[in-house]
Amino acid sequence: MFQNQSTSKKAIHASGPTFCMARSFWSIAQLGSVAWTALLLLASVFATGCQTLSLPAIDPTGNRIFSNDFTKLVDPHDPNNGYPSTQPAFQQPPNPPACIQGKDGSPKKLCQGCLSGKGCLAKRKEAEEIRGRCGQLLLTPLSIVAPVGGEVILLAGICGKDEYLVTNEPIEWMLSPKSVGEFVEVGDDTKGQRRSFWKKEDGPKVEKLGVDFARGRTSREAGNITRGTANTADDLPIRKGQTWISITSPSEGVSKVTALAPDSDVWDQRRQTATIYWEDAAWDFPQPQVLNSGQVASLITKVWRSERTIGAEGWEVRYRVLNPEIANFIVNAGNDYSPVVKAIVDQNGVAKVDMQIAALPNGQIPRGTAMIEIQVVRPARSSENIPELILAMGTTSVTWTAPQLQLQIGGSENGVPGQILSYFASVANIGDVDAENVRITATFPPGLALQSTSIPPTTQTPNSVTFGPAPLPLRNVTDVSINLIANAGMNAEVKFDVSYFAQGREIQQTQSRRLLVQQPQLNLRVVPRPEAMQVELGNEATFDVIVENLGRETLNDLTIVLQSDPGLQSPRDNRNTAVYAIGILRPGEPSPKITGVFRVEKTGNLSVIATAQALGQTIASSQPATITGLPTTPKTPSLKLQINSDLPNPPVVAVGGLINTTFTIFNTGPVPLRNPVIAMQHSANVRVKALSDRYDYNDSRQLAQWRLQQEIGVGRSLELQGRFEATAAGAQGSVMVSVDCEGVADRQSVVFDIVNGPSNSNVMPPSNTNSPPGSNSSGVMQKPALSLNDAEEPRLSVTIQPVTNAIRVGDVGTYEIRIENLANKPDQRVSLSFLMPPGSSLESIRAKQLQWKVASNERQIDLEPIKYFRPNDSFSCVIQLKHKEPTVSELIASVTSIGQTKPVSKSLPIRVLER
Repeated sequence: MFQNQSTSKKAIHASGPTFCMARSFWSIAQLGSVAWTALLLLASVFATGCQTLSLPAIDPTGNRIFSNDFTKLVDPHDPNNGYPSTQPAFQQPPNPPACIQGKDGSPKKLCQGCLSGKGCLAKRKEAEEIRGRCGQLLLTPLSIVAPVGGEVILLAGICGKDEYLVTNEPIEWMLSPKSVGEFVEVGDDTKGQRRSFWKKEDGPKVEKLGVDFARGRTSREAGNITRGTANTADDLPIRKGQTWISITSPSEGVSKVTALAPDSDVWDQRRQTATIYWEDAAWDFPQPQVLNSGQVASLITKVWRSERTIGAEGWEVRYRVLNPEIANFIVNAGNDYSPVVKAIVDQNGVAKVDMQIAALPNGQIPRGTAMIEIQVVRPARSSENIPELILAMGTTSVTWTAPQLQLQIGGSENGVPGQILSYFASVANIGDVDAENVRITATFPPGLALQSTSIPPTTQTPNSVTFGPAPLPLRNVTDVSINLIANAGMNAEVKFDVSYFAQGREIQQTQSRRLLVQQPQLNLRVVPRPEAMQVELGNEATFDVIVENLGRETLNDLTIVLQSDPGLQSPRDNRNTAVYAIGILRPGEPSPKITGVFRVEKTGNLSVIATAQALGQTIASSQPATITGLPTTPKTPSLKLQINSDLPNPPVVAVGGLINTTFTIFNTGPVPLRNPVIAMQHSANVRVKALSDRYDYNDSRQLAQWRLQQEIGVGRSLELQGRFEATAAGAQGSVMVSVDCEGVADRQSVVFDIVNGPSNSNVMPPSNTNSPPGSNSSGVMQKPALSLNDAEEPRLSVTIQPVTNAIRVGDVGTYEIRIENLANKPDQRVSLSFLMPPGSSLESIRAKQLQWKVASNERQIDLEPIKYFRPNDSFSCVIQLKHKEPTVSELIASVTSIGQTKPVSKSLPIRVLER
């Protein structure tokens, strides 16, 4: 029954120090009378925790109890664990007590004495002996099922009271007299080691004194039981402080193996007994079946003994349906059904049961797959003291097949008389087998006439049409469609039926579609707006569309189409048609506002007609709405210039005072103004302080000009700003502005008296008072874009934050200069500069990629202007200065901009001390 493997040599090899908490032992079983079965040991498991190995593995094919493949490692400390070959028989094997191993084998704490009057000893050897006498014997596995002729390894050790394994302790192995089997080999960690001739072996002796008695000792070093191969994955590790014995049996029965720690003083903890059940059996589980719906499934499991020569008569095979909603077993001569049933194996080794798929309501054909769990159970043998054992578990399935058709229909739900209505039916076979004799029938009421079909029908009547019969293969879909025309209003139903034969009877499905055909009553009008009655060529005419549902039925899929004469075109796509979707319009409900806009392309009378369509059919049309297209009349541009200033009344300015002005050009004509030219000329006793936008300036003529490449739309305006300073008294000052655009011009001026007296401006005039800032020798300059603000209120702030402001000579001081736009509008050309204290030099500047330069006095540093400064924005730069002389001085920072012409400054006192 079981296949033997070739004999392999077993050896124990010492390994490094134990690194795993030895809270469990290992077991292995081998097929064959002498040979070992395959061992499955993963080296990665040894580094992560102690595991339990249980061999041999269950044969997944179901032909034998045990296979020749390696088993899997399982954790014995998991409450749901069990040995793979005996999991049903031993659901929860007892976990051995915790016992850990130190790196050097020394106890975590010495035993304080387990007997009266015994205490700890200082010497290590004596302490070990006390730990052995006080310890508890551990044995694993305590229960296991093994194949006849296989070989089982039992591991034992002594766990001291300090929870460490004890080394070099004697262990005696005894096989009970009524047991089957015999000892094969006892573990010896010194086997194969060379020793000196005169050196005696210290510790208990390892020897096999017979087939039922052996002596061993717990190992002093960790090692492995190998199969004599170079592959270390199949090795069985032996922990430091463990020993082992192997046992085999050529016949069925029970082996009782007792392990004894003879030197232990604790009688109730010095022995353990393991039970090994040797079995000889094989079985075949039923194969998956596929049946037609309604057929009875027969499940046959065969169980043998003695190399498949004798049926396992009297054994049990237990069947359980995992999804009883699909099918159940037939019991009580076919009168009852149950999801669980037991079958007794007869003398031929056969255990048979029948099962039937569950019926479905409404005459539906049942189909599906039932999963069945099967257990082979060897009954208990009271004469041999062998309990009931579940030797094998397997699964199979039974699938009942049937065709199953799925019908889906669609089509029009609303219509009007004369409209073509389309309907379709889609039939899919989502079952397991082909469907035969499939028929699709469409039925419609009188008043609907058949216009066409997608495929030729088999039969046709005035109110129905049939397609088929024809087969419909598995996972295929067939579609048919019909077109009907409504002759009158109605509230009716269009129905589709699909039928096919299965299990000797006809199966039918039906779906219907409601249809409402109604004669609409729609009030539809198109009204041109009053200003659109007469429109010049190129201009747009606007039409309002009025839609009202005067009937008693809701209109669906309503669309309004505006159709215009060729002289009217839609400005969006230059077409004569505009479409507006309304959707649903209920009785008495006004439609959403619809406005049609058309551009006049011809003169004369031009008309627009509205048409209403519902479900693709025209249901109403409006009367034409007519306007008149007029020839284009010439349009003359017009503009107006206006100057506003902050001059007092009367207009008098003191020398040095500032005059803020705003020039506004209004487009008062019917056409846009393009590329305006603005000129500003001031008197000789007035100087330009700032002007907005870019301009050309002639110094000799005191003339600024703007040539703007832009457009001023109809009703729009353009605004420029200027700031001027009165420079001399005695004569009137003036600022004159003119604008010229496409032949249309306007001129305005501001005149004021200049007198000697206190200045009304805090703005310091530039050093060159003969020409505006930025002028060159040619008398023409380009000015940057400027904006004006009230000079009385600063819009920028500057602060200096010292990292250090009291340092010593030779040190480097770090300072942060921060500027902020205090206004709620942007600023431009923001310039920051700072003046270094005497006796200091610049080491570095961090200013967000802005360039900087040193002035000619070698103390002032100027940063590149910030071109655009957002409202409430801020900017920081960090400078480092090296101070070379002891002094008390200041670091001064100042900032200016187009909107802040008066410098805003901040100073920081700096004290440089002697070293």
